[in-house]
Order: sequence, then structure tokens, then C-alpha cells
Amino acid sequence: MILFYSAGASPERLKKSLSETLTHFYPFAGQFKDSLVVDCDDHGVTFIEAYLAEEDMSEVIQQAKANILEQLIPCKPHESTRVEHNLIVQVNYFGCGGMAIGICFHHKIADAATAANFLKTWGLHARGAGAGDTNDFKHVVYDSNSIFPAQDLPDMSVNLGLGLFSLDPVVKRFTIEGEKIASLREQVVKAEPCLDRPSRVEVVSSVILGALLAAYGGLRDDDEEFTTTPPKNVTAIFAVNLRKRMNPPLPEQSFGNISSAAFLNLPIDREKKINHSSLAGQLRQSIRMVDDQFVRKLYAEGEILNILKAVEAQGSPKSNKVFVISSWCKMPFYEADFGWGKPVSIGVGTRFTDAAVLVDSCETDGIEAWVGLSKQDMARFEQHLGVLAYTS
Repeated sequence: MILFYSAGASPERLKKSLSETLTHFYPFAGQFKDSLVVDCDDHGVTFIEAYLAEEDMSEVIQQAKANILEQLIPCKPHESTRVEHNLIVQVNYFGCGGMAIGICFHHKIADAATAANFLKTWGLHARGAGAGDTNDFKHVVYDSNSIFPAQDLPDMSVNLGLGLFSLDPVVKRFTIEGEKIASLREQVVKAEPCLDRPSRVEVVSSVILGALLAAYGGLRDDDEEFTTTPPKNVTAIFAVNLRKRMNPPLPEQSFGNISSAAFLNLPIDREKKINHSSLAGQLRQSIRMVDDQFVRKLYAEGEILNILKAVEAQGSPKSNKVFVISSWCKMPFYEADFGWGKPVSIGVGTRFTDAAVLVDSCETDGIEAWVGLSKQDMARFEQHLGVLAYTS
């Protein structure tokens, strides 16, 4: 992830405040002893400084080109190179005076919510508002063992056809303005009166899934045939933050990868018209199933393996497409103020395929959807009527 700022500070100030922040988020400064255990031995993190004298930050944000953005983050997941640290930070200084902070971290130990709280806390330390400032500073909480108890699981090798970090995906940003999101929410309420008002993320996801069904199904809006055999199903996997869904709720400052997934299986029917209201309703229902009882059964009783194998049983990657949606909306990324103002934009610098990351737009109720697909699927996705009508 990348946070863009209109101004910046010296590397020394950032390093000092980063060191102070890591005393609270100490697993980031540890290292894996094996693939499952983190040794919190103060191994440290990697801090990189980059200077882009000839790049204009405003143009980088506006154009959102993947080949430029990936230069602003310190790792390349699709290259499968071994990473020595659990957290790597790259601070990019632009010739115009702007600055971008790019971070990479091990997803095994932290999720987007943890990353957002880490960046917010780092900003507090950089401004001199440390642990003594009780109005802003909130201590990190390490208390998830009751939900995720240590246990011996059988072989977890399940092939879902997930190649998120393939070599040649096309990643593009699609922006849906707040007014259009509000209009979509009203349309769903009118079409599905038995449903509660859907969230911003749910209606934006319905637009994405509708376009995906058409893209994977091999049809453009002009009914042009696809050149290869289309899959029969799409399994949508929606990442769900568990903190507020547990009973009692976990603090937002809880450290870890405290997330689960809602699964939605969508058959591809080339004869059936895509209904965004129906998709939003199905997605809302699948997400609502992820509650305290569901989560405890899923992890404490090892039910997660059965679900993954059920997805695998849908068929090979050629007959069943898996698409992942992760929402960073309402997470405090825009509260990461290091003393020179809040971020002016948030970017995704990683190349991925068959996935989407949803991010709040700056200063509006809009959402930016970063979508990664193969070149052929992207050509159909971005020409779908829903995408053309609602995004820019």
C-alpha cells in the first residue's frame, strides 16, 4: 500500500518515530522461525529511501500506472523473492516536494486494519504525540487466542486456482463517486424491499461482480464471442474484518490477521441479464453469515478446511474462477498524519490478478476500486455497461 502526501519530513525523523512505533507493534520487528511462528527478537525492519526527482507526484496519482506505482513499494510479491523482514518501508521523495510512503508486510501476521492502525500510530509518534497522549494514542491489543486457538491441522494444501501475484496482470483503478453510490443503494432498496439498505462496499462490489460475470462469461455488451471456453462458475471470496463481528467485539487496535472470508458462488448464465440489486443482496447475505458463532466453528473446529475443499470441488481453475475482494474502506489510513497533513491519496502498488481492492476516495464518499485481471478479461470488464455507467 502507498500513502501520498503533499509534503514530507527528513528520513531521520521518520526513522526515529518508526523505531518508537515498533515497540508497540513488535511482531513487525521479529522474524519467522518457520512458516507459522514469529520470534519477536527485535530483528528489525527494512527502511529504504528513494528519490524521484523527475517524477511529478500529482501525475503519478492521476495516471495510476501499475508500472510506476510498483516502484514506490519495497517488494514485488509476484517475483517470489524471499523477504528477510516482516515489514519493509520505502519512503519516496518527489522533486515537487511531495512524498509517498510505501509499505509491505507479511499477511500471515497482520491484515489491512492492523496496517492502518500501525501507520496512524507511526504518525502520532512522528508528531510527538506518543503513548502519553491519551486522547489520541491507543495501545495495541494482543488477545486473539480465544478465537484462534493453537491446533494441529491436517494437510492444508488446497488448490483454489488462486494466482493473485501472476506476472502479467492488468491493474486499473476505477472510481465510483459518492452520488452514484447513493443512487445505487436506493435502486437496491427499491428492487429488494425486504433487504436492509446495503453498504457502499456492497453495492460497489455488485457492480464489479456483474461486470466480472460478463467478462468471464465471454460476452461483451455487443455480444461478441469469447475466443476460449468460458468458466461455468465464479466463486467470489470477500475478506471480512472480524473485530466488530465477535461477541463481545474485539478492539479495533487488536493486532493480527483477524479476518475471515465470505464465500459467494455465482453460476455464469449467458442468457440471464445481470441484476446488480440481486448481487448486492446475495453478497450482503453471505457477509452477514460471518458472525461470532460462524467464526468460532470455522476456526476452533477446523471447519475452514472443509469450506476450502468445497470451493476446490467446484472444478479446475478453467471451469471455476475465483475472485477475491478486499475492502480497506473506513480503515484509518487517511488519519496517518506525520505532521505535514493527512494523505492526499492512497494507492495499491502490487500487481495482482482476479482480485479487487476497495479504498475510500479522499474527501468524498466515493470508492476507488483497484481491479486486477488478465489482459483479455480486463478488456471485457472495462467495457461492461455497469462499469461505463458508474465509474470514471
